[in-house]
Amino acid sequence: MPRGSATTPIRLVIASFPPTCRAAVALGASILLPLFRELLQSILSVNLTLVSLAQNEEVKNLTEASINHNEEVKRSAPGPRSSWFLHS
Repeated sequence: MPRGSATTPIRLVIASFPPTCRAAVALGASILLPLFRELLQSILSVNLTLVSLAQNEEVKNLTEASINHNEEVKRSAPGPRSSWFLHS
């Protein structure tokens, strides 16, 4: 059944409720939906924060690896008094 159509099972069940119960269901939905949206927004915010922290840690690790690699290259490069420098 298409979502939101008048023939969905939940709508048929709610339509069978007495008017006072239908009003209670509508009131409950009007109270719960904003709370659900707020909860979902909080969950997404926490997820975004965790992803950002993981990315920051990865950038930190890559930076450290790059610095270490650069130091290693400096140590293995010939110095100015080497025969490589004199014969160039």
